[in-house]
Amino acid sequence: MIVEILDRRGTVRHRVRLVAFPATIGRGYGNDVILDDRYVDPLHARLEWDGHGGLVLVDQGSVNLLRDPASGQRTRQLPVRSGVEVRLGRTTLRFLDPAATLEPALRDGAVGEADGPIARPLLMAAVILGTGVLLTLNSWLGKTDRTRFSELAGEALIALLMVMVWAGGWALVNRITQQRFRFPEHLTIPCVVLSGYIVASAVEEWLSFLVPEGIAWGTLIAGIGLALTVWGLAAHLARVSTLSRTAQWLWSLTVVGALTGVVTLANSGDQPEFAGANSASQLKPLPARWIPTVTPAEFLTEVDQLKEDVDQLNDRMAERDAEAE
Repeated sequence: MIVEILDRRGTVRHRVRLVAFPATIGRGYGNDVILDDRYVDPLHARLEWDGHGGLVLVDQGSVNLLRDPASGQRTRQLPVRSGVEVRLGRTTLRFLDPAATLEPALRDGAVGEADGPIARPLLMAAVILGTGVLLTLNSWLGKTDRTRFSELAGEALIALLMVMVWAGGWALVNRITQQRFRFPEHLTIPCVVLSGYIVASAVEEWLSFLVPEGIAWGTLIAGIGLALTVWGLAAHLARVSTLSRTAQWLWSLTVVGALTGVVTLANSGDQPEFAGANSASQLKPLPARWIPTVTPAEFLTEVDQLKEDVDQLNDRMAERDAEAE
């Protein structure tokens, strides 16, 4: 039988392995389990066989008796099995079978296979630096007037600072759960996701410009963005928890899916009734022969269709006003 001595927060302070019974517990130095607690008698309790193949903890006439933490009741004896906790004085003991299942060991030291290439210092530095460059370039491409480099770099720095705050939160959780900060890794993960967003958005703009009809490029790129978000959350969980890889991905899918559903429902009521004709796209520096065009006849056909849609909308609005009156 293994006896764990717990502190007030439930953390194990000491473990004692008992191989022979009866075994004594108390403050005296002659006991098998010695407790440094002034509320425990020199000989407080004895762990012995109960005659039916089990163990029982029997009080030895102590001042404060035995206390069952689950019920809070004082007692003079308590059956003992694996996982049972009992309080002697102000000390809590937990009894465990030597064959009890333990949590997996935490990784330490050099980078292991489970960390993946993202934990390599050179790659982390390259990803973080590359994200800063992409943020600066994306900000520059979105400007229509002349802008100084310092302003562009400032905007990129603000975005990176927000990412650092996010990474710092995960690093703090990592320190609490596994006694390691791993801040660079937690910073690299959102940088990968953010860089993926920037590249995907740029690709979506070009595709929407070159092939504006027939394919919902925005929906496809949004799916890629959600996949990146799920991966990022799973990568964070892999470093702060001992969950299996399957559990990490399931939790990530659940959280991202729930948030996506909430945002979708919140925005669904804000869509106007006639909102299907919006297809804005930024101009791209391409030769004229590469730009998708339509013939004048096709253009006039689309104009007639648009006029018909507007007339139908006007008729519906007139009917609604008439019903309101």
